[in-house]
Amino acid sequence: MDRVTWDAAQRAVIDLPADASGVVVGAPGSGKTATAIARVGALVRPPAGHTRGALLPDEVLVLTPSRTSATALRDRLALAVDVATPGALARSIVAFAYQIIRADAVHRGDPAPQLLTGPDEDQVIADLLAGDCEDEAEGFTRWPSSLPAAVRSTRAFRAELRALLAECAQLGISPDGLSDLAAQHGVAEWAAAASFSREYLYARDRMRGAHRDAAGLVREALGLVRTLPAGAPGLAALERLRAIVVDDAQELTLGGVELLEACRSRGVAVLAFGDPDVGSGSFRGASPENFSRLAAAGPCTCWSGAPRHDA
Repeated sequence: MDRVTWDAAQRAVIDLPADASGVVVGAPGSGKTATAIARVGALVRPPAGHTRGALLPDEVLVLTPSRTSATALRDRLALAVDVATPGALARSIVAFAYQIIRADAVHRGDPAPQLLTGPDEDQVIADLLAGDCEDEAEGFTRWPSSLPAAVRSTRAFRAELRALLAECAQLGISPDGLSDLAAQHGVAEWAAAASFSREYLYARDRMRGAHRDAAGLVREALGLVRTLPAGAPGLAALERLRAIVVDDAQELTLGGVELLEACRSRGVAVLAFGDPDVGSGSFRGASPENFSRLAAAGPCTCWSGAPRHDA
């Protein structure tokens, strides 16, 4: 079997105390994900002669920006920890937010939330935009001349509109808030988007079940983590955690970063791995500034070399 050889910086990260928080920066191919997995193994796997690791499996969680990347990590994490776990160690940041919101809803006797998927959200937006075209035929115009019906009928426009709605949700900007910004800066497109946002939220809230989009889930979970008192049933899963390891942290949106900060303020160690130069999630609101915000809040370790596999 191959034996992995870590350089000094990687070994220092793997062997950090269980309560260490910070940011780990590495270039593409430098072994960030492998080191993150080894870090989890070091926290959970019992050393020789011991019956348990520094932390129990349900005290550690690996978060990623997407469900796809979380799924890809699960088998590798299972091999690294080599102990029984109560569930998957890796989840997306949205799945983590959903867990918090669902627990709080169940405690209060409210319906469990349902995630409004990307295709579903696109269909809602497309239907509302089609309604706008019908209204224009009757003389009512919401959108400025810079955004004619031919533009609004394209998939690219719907994607941009979805991104704007998600960014407003991430930043906590209500339709009224966006309307105020439009008036302050004289941007007719923002005023139209504010009006559209009101209608979109109304349509979403009238759907069967308690639907949330991804940005809304993260924003709502952030509010609960910030405001619920210690011991609240809705935060039971979070309060069991002692360490969160984040892979591909450069892809986090502002809401995801703020949720991690809120977890850290409740005493959970957060160690984030990423490279701000390779972010690809700008369409979802991810940006190097979000990653820099994480880095500014704690120690930062950098390296450039990948681990070696020796026979």
